[in-house]
Amino acid sequence: MAVGCSHGSLIDADAKQAAFNLRDRFKPTRIFHLGDWCDTAALRSGAKGTEDEGKPICPDIDHGIEFLEQLGVTDCTMGNHDERPYRFLNHHNAQTKEFARMLVYGTKKSLGIEGEMRRLRIRWVNTWDIRKGMICAYGWKWIHGYMFGQQCARDHAEAHGNVCFAHAHTPAQQQGRRDDNPTGICVGTLTRIANMDYAKNRRQTHAWGGGIVYGEGCGNKMGWIQLINNGQKKGEWRLPL
Repeated sequence: MAVGCSHGSLIDADAKQAAFNLRDRFKPTRIFHLGDWCDTAALRSGAKGTEDEGKPICPDIDHGIEFLEQLGVTDCTMGNHDERPYRFLNHHNAQTKEFARMLVYGTKKSLGIEGEMRRLRIRWVNTWDIRKGMICAYGWKWIHGYMFGQQCARDHAEAHGNVCFAHAHTPAQQQGRRDDNPTGICVGTLTRIANMDYAKNRRQTHAWGGGIVYGEGCGNKMGWIQLINNGQKKGEWRLPL
């Protein structure tokens, strides 16, 4: 089972419950979170002078970790939002650098992101990198993703082969134009889309939607894989099982 882009405190309550319901009914042995489990809006480049600059950071990360724990995530890849605290670890300003170190590595009284991932025994790929930031399982690559656009699922498949990713927030399944006929699946998002303020004037936001991926595989082979595309329905998730 795979989800992605839950964005910390921005997660939609109904989407969250749908993920729990599918987990309980399907009973997957591995649960992937494909990144952006936190939002960290205040740390984004360009946040200065906007509403995002004042948005709390620690509660957002706490919400994200709580969801990973509640869902029972076993594998997690880093998203661009998750990477933000890591970008400041070598910052020239000591206050900024020390705060980043507290978020990532914790203190005597808190575990930090890295410590929480160890506590939860999550296979944590802590790099957002098109070559290294992936988990390989069942003959597929599980990544956060890095491309947008109408054909981004196809483009990811053409770059990586069979691949499941998040990032673009648009649930989609497309085939790559290669002789091995790879499949690219974007799992969509679990957020309350209306709260993603930075994208409120982007046309592509109309295509965003909730989604969950589930399937059955063994070793390096995928038996079958299915995308649940819930679109932007509010409050109703009709699961297939």
